[in-house]
Amino acid sequence: MLRPFIRFLGSLRLTIFLIVALGSIFLLGLWIPQKGVIEYEEYLQWKRNLPTLVATVEALGLMEIYRAPLTLTLWGLFFVNLSLVMWQRLPVVRRRLALPDPLPDPCGGGFTWTGRLELPRDWDLGRLFDALRRAGYACHGTAERFYGIRNRRSPAASLLFHLSFFLLLLGGLISVYTRFVGIVDLAEGETFSGELDRYTGKPSLPRLGGPPQMRVTIRKVTPLIEAHTPTGLRVNLEDGEGRLHTLDINSPFREGIVSLVVKDLGLAPLFILRDRSGRELDGAFVKLNILRGKEDGFRMGGREFRLRFFPDHELVNGEDTTRSEEFRNPVLAILTVDGDRRTVTRMPYASGARVPLADGELVLARQSFWVRFTVVSERGVYLVYCGFLLACAGLLWRLGFYRREIAGSILPGEAGGAALLQLAFRSEFYRALGEEEFSSLQHLVKTSTHEERGHDGDKG
Repeated sequence: MLRPFIRFLGSLRLTIFLIVALGSIFLLGLWIPQKGVIEYEEYLQWKRNLPTLVATVEALGLMEIYRAPLTLTLWGLFFVNLSLVMWQRLPVVRRRLALPDPLPDPCGGGFTWTGRLELPRDWDLGRLFDALRRAGYACHGTAERFYGIRNRRSPAASLLFHLSFFLLLLGGLISVYTRFVGIVDLAEGETFSGELDRYTGKPSLPRLGGPPQMRVTIRKVTPLIEAHTPTGLRVNLEDGEGRLHTLDINSPFREGIVSLVVKDLGLAPLFILRDRSGRELDGAFVKLNILRGKEDGFRMGGREFRLRFFPDHELVNGEDTTRSEEFRNPVLAILTVDGDRRTVTRMPYASGARVPLADGELVLARQSFWVRFTVVSERGVYLVYCGFLLACAGLLWRLGFYRREIAGSILPGEAGGAALLQLAFRSEFYRALGEEEFSSLQHLVKTSTHEERGHDGDKG
């Protein structure tokens, strides 16, 4: 009863089923928004729009599909299957690595290409072996029967390839249980040292270990715009060692196991609140998410301010609008809420611009930007890279340095004629290349066995 079950666990049929099932789960993970990837505001909007669907997806654990019990069960079965396949392959690989005993008969079966050459009476096996060794073959045998093999250990590459999956598994498990994902907004000139309370929303904490430790300072943020269209974002960042780095959307900052990925951009002006005498009452860099037509606000001195931004401002039928996303004529439209009093003021987005208030003024003292980063930390990623490299090395070794064998034996000539050399050849892959190599080996053998006769003729 147990043996058929173990045979099933190590079967090719189960392997194919598990690969298809895991592939389907990965596709679902790309289609269904995953926690730790989707932003919290987007998640809430999705939940408001499709409450039943979101409730079902969450109940099935599909928003954390890579950690779901079904996925972990399939992974467990996959590696049990892989272990049994490797165990079954070990004796086969061991036999293939050993030299054949007795040496193969080239007149027997099992070879793909065969041929015969007429031998001179004074041919030398040592010269033939030297020629085959120069072609990459390890030679064994006697003048009556010999055997040459190239890339003898190539079958072991399949075990190396299978072993790479266990490194991928180990790296994946470590990554899953030590993965940290958080969102942090940093303005120009601001330093971040990994404080947990400075993350926006609730970060996804690792099950093992704590949040990542780092120290970075944002030095300069430059939006990139071409033909009136935003095309990118350049961020100059200083790490804890004082080294400068340049980041953009497709070029994150990496320090050890921690990555900072640029996600979004906003304005972070320095506003100062003054009374009528010019005395400073309050002031702060305010991170505003008001690009691309969004509205945002802040409170200062007991008042609420709501803002909209127009990078290339113009009035159309009395309505504020923008001609493009370039900062050609940047204007802030500020709604001031002071009790029941509501006032809208348009001011240029430039240092020194002011908003008059009933008892003072709000001054734009400095212009700057803030950048939203996704902070990701996972400790198993290097093991995943090693597993991937090991898999590539196994494939390259197996397919690029594939096994080839040549066998030969002496046959008596007909009617007392010269002896014949029976040759046989086989290769693991690439039939056309194997046939071409056998033709080259035939020429090599013929040349090496007739080489001395040619030299004697020259001497005569």
